[in-house]
Order: sequence, then structure tokens, then C-alpha cells
Amino acid sequence: MTRGARALTLVAVLLLGVALDQALKAVAFGALTSPVSMGVVQLRAIANKGAILGMGSGLGETARRLVFTIAEGALLAALGAYALLARSAGPLEVWAIALVIAGGAGNVVDRIVFGYVRDYVLIGRPGWPTAAFNLADVAVVLGFTILLVAAWRGARPKTKAAAAMLVLTAALAPEANASEPFPLRMVKLGGMPADPSVKAHVSYCRSLGFNAFFVYSHQAGAWTERAHLDRDFVTFARAMKTSGVALWVSINPVADTRNTFVFSDGDGERKLLAFMKKLHAKAGVDRFILSFDDQPTKLHELRDIFRYGFSSAPAHLDLAARIAAKLPKGTALWLCAAAYADVHLGDGSGPYSAPFLEGVPKLSPSIGIVWTGPDVLSPKVTRADLEKTRARLGGRPLLLYDNFPVNDDETGDALGLILGALRNREPSIRDEVAGYLACPMNELGASRFPLATTAAFLNDPEGYDADREIQRLLDRFSNREKETRTALDTQVLEWGGFIGERNYWPRDLLNAADAGRRLDDPAFVESFTWTADRYPGRMLALAAIEDGPFREDLLMVMRRRLAVARAMPLVIEYLARARAGRSDAAAVLQSIEQQRHDLLIVPDAHDVLDVFLRSARIPIR
Repeated sequence: MTRGARALTLVAVLLLGVALDQALKAVAFGALTSPVSMGVVQLRAIANKGAILGMGSGLGETARRLVFTIAEGALLAALGAYALLARSAGPLEVWAIALVIAGGAGNVVDRIVFGYVRDYVLIGRPGWPTAAFNLADVAVVLGFTILLVAAWRGARPKTKAAAAMLVLTAALAPEANASEPFPLRMVKLGGMPADPSVKAHVSYCRSLGFNAFFVYSHQAGAWTERAHLDRDFVTFARAMKTSGVALWVSINPVADTRNTFVFSDGDGERKLLAFMKKLHAKAGVDRFILSFDDQPTKLHELRDIFRYGFSSAPAHLDLAARIAAKLPKGTALWLCAAAYADVHLGDGSGPYSAPFLEGVPKLSPSIGIVWTGPDVLSPKVTRADLEKTRARLGGRPLLLYDNFPVNDDETGDALGLILGALRNREPSIRDEVAGYLACPMNELGASRFPLATTAAFLNDPEGYDADREIQRLLDRFSNREKETRTALDTQVLEWGGFIGERNYWPRDLLNAADAGRRLDDPAFVESFTWTADRYPGRMLALAAIEDGPFREDLLMVMRRRLAVARAMPLVIEYLARARAGRSDAAAVLQSIEQQRHDLLIVPDAHDVLDVFLRSARIPIR
């Protein structure tokens, strides 16, 4: 084989291999917004930053790039020089080395451009050894195999040296062990199982890789009078069990009985147990949560006070112990106490936290704890946070109840949504929790956007990149239509902040009732001026989004905000004229009434506008 033929072979294979590798990676990372499972093979976007056997995982970003780009680039150049110049290199060796160089170069391009290698094929299951790879890796392994076989069969010392260089090159290839997903990836059911929007939510969440659903007791049936299961829930539960999806049912004795539950009375305990046993026998539910979140930390029933004292903590713990001891075999009980965040426990000396921490060690070790992190809505959750909490709770397993992207819009007058990405969760928290619970907004369709980022983190904690995930979702939900993508990108910027950060707008920070009380805040009023100017065109572009549930929820809340924005200057003008005793105030009020009338065909926006007007003390009919 002439030197010219060798050079042509090397260049042709290099260009074709890198082009095909980069194209497949781009397609995979654009299309695989959620994992696609085919038995032990899974297609999903994986960002590998280390090397085989975890080499380099402890290096900083700069050091890692230097090692994996410069060192591997030098090795690939040396291999190319050998293939071009060594007289002993035959056609088979040249083709083999060309494959290795093409594959290695494809991954070097990734490291230079992205800082990691883009893998998209995963073989294995959680708990098994796993291998993540791409086309470039296949080329490297194939070329290495061909060269190694040829080298030892031909007993060529120089080719053996080249094979040794290939071993070093392979050592700098992407790591074989991919990021392990969270074993339990749970999300709230979001409503009654027969509701079409809930069915769509369940289907969507399962496509994202969630493998469990959190169910409130009223969504499963009723227990306060007698153990009654909702027929649709039983059907749903059986279907989930058949498909390997777990259901966790949460029961809040105090909330369910409207604060009339008596802990010292065995009747309540019997009803709870009857309900749980029926759920287990008829619906296959084997995980229960006894919940006291947001319930009184002091007892009010005299019988309970005589038995437990004034703090409700001993009563909560005692009921959990009694229930756990009588549950059917194969079931498990978890406890969500009134103290369900680090901020609740404080220094452990509070009237609830002190007896709670004192009594937890007496519980059966099988009872796990539901925890929301450092705060009720935690801006950041680290492994150190969870290690500290578990130590305080005697090493018990924790279910991380992550309050994101929940916005608690129970009144239906929110003027914003949570469209940001999950952030500031250390990948290693996976090793400290028994599972993770995501909490969607009441607007289940709108929740699709942020929930996809949560799923991406849970499926690949080490490889998760929040900003990259946002870009993928913008492409996906806009179907790459330029005008729609620009409009969605703008809306995500407006509502895309994370917990406690700028542009984070849950219902308690941005709602119609509050807007009516903030008309003396110039900056707040000004923010609605550009809403009136820009929303109509933006909403027209967003109407092209193909995902119906997401599109409708997004436009619904935008229509609410636009209705308030258009009325706001009239409201301010009316109030000013009314205070001045001007007779022409009635004309402005008539204009406000006309806006209300025009919105009758959009009931949700009409109702939210009325909430705003009443809060601003506008005399509407």
C-alpha cells in the first residue's frame, strides 16, 4: 500500500467517521428527551465527563480537558504518523488505525466543544454493570480489535507497539460505567385517576422514566366512615402494578378528618388499618405514608393531651408505631411528620422537634422518613444536607419530597408558571435517599416542561446539565419552528427562575389578588405594561405548539396576565378620579365593565380579572 493510498484512506475514514458520529450525536441529543428502553438496552442522552474505570473523575474542568483532549490528540496523531510512515503497516492495519483515529477524533471534538462526550446507548440495568457508548466508541473498539488480532497473528514488534498505544488511547475514551439513575423516581398523580388530564400526565411521566406515583388518600378512596376504594383507582392501580410502576398512598388523619382525629381513640386507628389493608388486597398497594405535614404541632383534644402532653409529636409517633405493627406482611410505612424539613427541626429544642427527635429512635427501623430538604422549598440540596439529617434521625431511609415545580395555585388565580429547570441538586444525593418525589403544578400540562428537567436529572444525575436541558426542551416543544421557539424562549426567560431566584413566580408571589393590592408599586405596574404590548404577538406564535396540554395551560395563564395588564391602567385611572371626586370616573368604570364583558367567552380569564378588580376595590357588577 503506497504512502499516498494510506494518506487517502486515513483522511477519508477520518472525515466520514467524524461527520457521521457528530450527526448521530446531534440527532440523539435532540430527539432523546426521555429514555427509550428496549430490555437491557436503553437509548438516552448521557454526558460522560470521565474516562474508562472512572479515570479523571476527580479532576477539575480545566485539567480534565487538558488531559483528555491534548493527551488523546497526541496519541491519535502518533497513530496516524505510524500508519502513514511505517513500512510494516499493511492495508488491514491502516484501515484499523483509521477507524481508531476517526472514533477518537469524534470524541475529542465533543470534549473541546461541550466539555464531555455525548453517549446515547446504555446497556445494563440499575444495580448491574453498565456500559454507555456511541458510534465513535464502536469505531475505536472495532479498530483496536482488528489491529490487536493482526498484530499478534503477524508477530510484528512495531505493530505490537501500535497496539499498546491503542490501549492508552482506549483508556482515554469515555467511561464504561455510566451515571446510575435514581432507583425510585416518583411523581405526584395530580388528580383523580379517571380525569383525562391525569391520564395524560401519567402517560407523559412514564415516558420520561418516572417509575412510581404518589397518591393522596382521597384519590384512592375514603376511610373516615368505612374502607371504600374508588373503582377507577383500583383499575389504575392494577394496570400500574402489571407494568411495574409502584404506587405510594399518603394518608393524613388530621387533614382527612378536618382536625377531629383523636389519637388516643382506637376507632381512628382501626379505620386507617382497614383502608390500608383493602388497598393492599384489592389494588396491590404496598407502600403507605402516614402524613402530618402542615398539621398542628399542638394537641387540642383533652383525651390526647392527658395521654401525650401538649405536643402532637408523641401522638404522631405512637400512631405510626401502632399502624406499622399491624400492617400486612410485605407492606411498608413511611412517616411525614409535622417537622418535614431541616428548618422545622431547628436546633432540636422546639416544642415539636424535641419530643420528635427523642421518640424517633423508638420506632421500628423499617419506618422511613419523608423529607423536603433544608427548607420546605429548598433552593439547594446537597449530600451533606441529607447525611446530617439522616444522622439526626438515626440513619433512617429518607424519601426526598422535592417541592418543585409546585406552585400551590389552589385558588386558580396565578399569573405565572414555573418554567425553569431543576437546579442545585448534587448528583450524589442519589446515594443518600431511598427515592425522589417530584411535585408538579396544578397545571399538569404546563408541568411537562419542568418535570422533563427533573426526569433528566433523575435518569442521569452526573451528566445532567440544566441549561442544556432547557435548550433541548425549547427545541422539542417548539418543534424547531423559529418563531415559536423564540416566543417560548422569551416566556421561559420570564418564568424560568429557580426557587428563591429571579423570575421564580409561584402563585404566592404572583397572583391576581395580590396584584390588586400592589397598584402603588411603580415597578410592579410597569411590568404589566410590556405584558399588554408584547403578549398578543407572543401568544399567537405559541399557539403553534403541538403539545396540546402544555400549550393550553401556558396560554391559559398568559391570558390571565394579559387580562389584568389591560385592565390595570384603567383601574389606576378610575381610582385616581374617584378619590378626587371627579364625575368622569364613571366613564372609566364603564370601560372596565366592557373589558369584563369582552372576556365572558374566556371564563378563566374573566374570573381572574374579577379577582383582581375586587382586590383593587373596584365596584363591579
